[in-house]
Amino acid sequence: MSMIDRYKKKGGFIQLLNLLETTGVEKREKFLKMIAEENPNWEVEIKKKMLSLDRICSWNPSYLMEIFPRVPGQTLFVIISALSPEKAQIFVGALPFSERKKVEDFLKDKKPSPGEVNSAVMKLITEVRAMVEQGLLKFEKFDTELVIPENIEEQLASGRGAASDKAMEAANFAPPPAGTPPQLAEELTQLRRKLVQLSQENQKLQTDNNSMKDRLDQIKKIA
Repeated sequence: MSMIDRYKKKGGFIQLLNLLETTGVEKREKFLKMIAEENPNWEVEIKKKMLSLDRICSWNPSYLMEIFPRVPGQTLFVIISALSPEKAQIFVGALPFSERKKVEDFLKDKKPSPGEVNSAVMKLITEVRAMVEQGLLKFEKFDTELVIPENIEEQLASGRGAASDKAMEAANFAPPPAGTPPQLAEELTQLRRKLVQLSQENQKLQTDNNSMKDRLDQIKKIA
């Protein structure tokens, strides 16, 4: 059985997404490489929908204020310890006033290990996913790119996805006009398919670039 076969049923995409989001960086990259070899469109969509700490930091603080009360304070303090000053300020600003002093005391006394930070980030992401599943947090309101269609497995099975859909729309992917010579119609179809493929490859390169940037940031923090 291939890496993604077991996840092609309804709801499988989110199951695989949850698995990857709560897996260590090295193991996650290994899984993503396997997925890319089997089906590049799945890999593109997974990376596009995957939550990360940087992504969460980009959200409006009003949504962080909805999430943070559901996450243990110690977990948030550990995450804050690994953030840049600018991003740490975003997190601290979304905490209740009573918790902000505790953050300062925590940062003075403790220096969490990379393993502790990774574990804390996974707990935060797990809670965000739980809130989305329960309908308490709606990506439609503030980060529409993370919205996962109910039929995403069917879309991917047919070779479609958000990336290829946009490419098809841009290419006006419709049947050739009636009366078009068969040879010309076939050439036009092939060109349009090539455009879709190039668009998917471009999306993959952008996703890989973002992944490398995240990894570099993590290395800088550890160093």
